[in-house]
Amino acid sequence: MPLLKLITGFKSTVIICDTECVESEAFRKVLLPACVWLIIVELHLKLYTQSTIKRLFDDLPNMGLSYLPRGSHAAIVCLGREKRPS
Repeated sequence: MPLLKLITGFKSTVIICDTECVESEAFRKVLLPACVWLIIVELHLKLYTQSTIKRLFDDLPNMGLSYLPRGSHAAIVCLGREKRPS
């Protein structure tokens, strides 16, 4: 099932990914709905080249996300957008 269909179907607010090297493509050119405000990703550093990691981080602004140092540690990366009150 396409990722975007799952997200919109469940109205997900947080996404946690450990998809064994698919993270770099899973969010590529995806416009996440406004309900998603946090993504936690495990980067498989032995499987990714530096250019793949760069491309993932280059795509973040297009998704309205930025790197969040708080919560990130080593290969676990938190990406978020400003959470607006409901």
